[in-house]
Amino acid sequence: MPDHESDVDRLRRWSDAVAEIIRLVNSDNQTGLFDVIAARTAEFTGNDFCAVQWCDPRGQTLRIVGSYGLNPEYVEHVNSDRPIRLQPEAGGFFDSPSSVTFRERRPVEIPEVEQEGSFQPWRVIAVQQGYRSMLTVPMLVEGEAVGVLACYRSRAGTFAPAERSVVELMAEQAAVAIHAAELRRREKQVLARLEESNQALQRHQQVLERADQMHRQLMRVVLAGQGMDDVVRGLARVLRAPVTIEEVAGGAVLAHADFLGRRAHPLPDVEDPSVAAVLDGVDARKQVSVVHAEPGPDQPDDFWVGPVVIGSELVGRLWVSAPSQGLGPLERRAVERGALVVAMEMLKRRTALEVELRLSRDVLTDLLLGEGAHRPDDLMALAANLGHDLSRPHHVLVASLRTALSRQQREVSGRRMVSAALRAVDGIRPKPLVGLRQDIGIVLLPTSSTSARGPREVAGSWRAELARLVPDAVATVVVADSCAEPAAYPAAFEVARGALRLTDLAGSGGRVIDLAEFGVYTLLLRSSDPGPLLDFASTRLAAVREHDGRRGTDLLGTLRTYLRLGGRTGEVAAELLVHANTVLNRVARLESLLGVDLADPAARVEIQLALMVEDVSDATAVARHISRR
Repeated sequence: MPDHESDVDRLRRWSDAVAEIIRLVNSDNQTGLFDVIAARTAEFTGNDFCAVQWCDPRGQTLRIVGSYGLNPEYVEHVNSDRPIRLQPEAGGFFDSPSSVTFRERRPVEIPEVEQEGSFQPWRVIAVQQGYRSMLTVPMLVEGEAVGVLACYRSRAGTFAPAERSVVELMAEQAAVAIHAAELRRREKQVLARLEESNQALQRHQQVLERADQMHRQLMRVVLAGQGMDDVVRGLARVLRAPVTIEEVAGGAVLAHADFLGRRAHPLPDVEDPSVAAVLDGVDARKQVSVVHAEPGPDQPDDFWVGPVVIGSELVGRLWVSAPSQGLGPLERRAVERGALVVAMEMLKRRTALEVELRLSRDVLTDLLLGEGAHRPDDLMALAANLGHDLSRPHHVLVASLRTALSRQQREVSGRRMVSAALRAVDGIRPKPLVGLRQDIGIVLLPTSSTSARGPREVAGSWRAELARLVPDAVATVVVADSCAEPAAYPAAFEVARGALRLTDLAGSGGRVIDLAEFGVYTLLLRSSDPGPLLDFASTRLAAVREHDGRRGTDLLGTLRTYLRLGGRTGEVAAELLVHANTVLNRVARLESLLGVDLADPAARVEIQLALMVEDVSDATAVARHISRR
C-alpha cells in the first residue's frame, strides 16, 4: 500500500506544518512566522521560491514580509525600489499579478513572466532571481484580503490543479490562524485596558480615601477653633512641605509654617511673566498648578499653588514650597482640600469680624455721637454684654487709609482696618473696643490693662498691620486724648478725626502721631469757641478767595507753598512748575489783595494763622456747627 502510505505521510506532514504555524501564531514571539508559511508552502508544492506579501496599514502597497528561497537583495529591491502598488496610478503604472489577486480576491497564474507585459518592472530581477513562472493566491479573512501568498518556479509552464489547491489551502489556513491570533491579541489588549482601568479606579479610590482622611484631620483643627496658624501647620504636616497662605488683595502673607526644619521660602516674584501666566490660570480656572521659579539661594525650584475661594470670590492662594514629590493626584487633591479648609477658616474669621463690627457699631455710634451721655448706664450695660468695660478710662486711637479705591474695595479695606486693629490689640485685657465709622478705624484702649504696651506702641502695631494688609495705601494712626466718662468721647473723636484730616491735607500721613505733635493746630482743634478765629480767617483771606473764584486762579495755593518754603522764590517756582518771575508776579498780586508785605515776619505769622484756622475748620467741620448757632 505504497500510495496509501504516501497519502498518510503527506497528511501527517501537512498537519505538522499547520500545527507549527498555529504554535508560532499563538506564541508571544512570532518572529519568522511568515518565513515558515512560505517554506511549508514551497515544501508541499515543490516550488523553488515562495513569498508572503502583506498589505501595509495604509492599504497602498504589498510588502514581502516572509519568504523562502528568495535572495535578501531581491526582497529589498521589491520592497524599496519596485513596490507592489494596489491601485492604478497615472504615469506608467503596471498592475502586478499580486495587485490583481489582492483587489479581485482570486488566484492569478503567470506561465511565462518574460512574456507577460504587466510584469515588466520586475522582469530583470525575476531573471536574476531565477524564476520564470508564478502563482499568486489571496489570503482572506472573513472575505477581505489581507495579503497574498506567491509561489515561483524556475521553469515555465502552468501550475497543476493539485498545486493550486495546496497553495490556496495553505493561504486559507495561515490567514485564519493569523486572524484568530489578531482577535486574541485585541482581546488581550482590551483585558489589559480593563485591568489598567480597574487599577486606576483603585488608585483613585485610594487617593480619595487618603484625601478624605487629610481633610478630616484639617477639619478637626478648624472645628477646634485653633486659628489660621494651626491650620497651616496641619497643612504642612499633611503635605510634608512648608506652606504659605497669601491673601490675593494686596499680596499679604496671612500665615506660613515650616516642615521638619525646612523653612517656607519667599514667594516667587509675581511680576515674572512665567509666574504671572500660571497665576492667571490658577485664578481663572480655580485649579492647582505648578509654578517654576528661578532657583536661587532662598528660592526652591518650584511651588504648588492652589486657589482659596469663598463663594465665587478668589480671596487667597495656598503655596507649597519645594515639595519633595511630584504633583500627583493625591497631592493635587490634598492641596485642593487644604485650600478649601483655609477658605473655611478665612470665612470664619470674616464672619467673626463682621459680627464684631455689627455688635460694636451701636455702642460706638451712641458713644461718639454723644447719645450715650443721656443714658450712660444703658450704654455701659450694652458694652459689658460685648465684653467691654466703659467705666474705665480709655485712650482714643483712630486710623485712616488714604488711597483711591472703589466702593467694593473700600468695604474690603474697612474689614482689613478692623482686622488689623484686632491683631494689634490681641491679648490686651480688659478687652479694647474696636470698630469702624465713616471709613475711620477706631480703638478704645483701656488706660490700665494687663499689657505692657502703651497707646503709642499699640498704634504702631496697628499701623504696621495696615501697611502689611493694604500695602498700596497710606496708613495713619492718631493717638488722641483719653476719656474717663461717655460724655467726653464725642469731642475726643472729633479732635482725632480732625487730626487725620489735617495730615491728609498736609500730605504727612503714613505714620503714628499724637495730638502733642500738632502744637498750635492742637489748640485750634480743641478750641471750645472757634467762632472768632473762623471770622478772622474768613475775613483775612476773603479777597484772595474771591479773586481765585472769579479768575479761576489758585493764588491761595501759591500762598501756602510760598509760606511753607519760607519765601524762597526758586524752590517755589520749581514746586509749582512755573518761572521765578511768575512767582514774583503772583506774590505781588497776593500782597496787593491781602494788603500786607509778605517779607514782614509779623504779616507772615498772621496769614499763616488764618490758613491754619481754615485747615482746622475744613478738618473738623466746625463751620457747620457755627452756622447753626
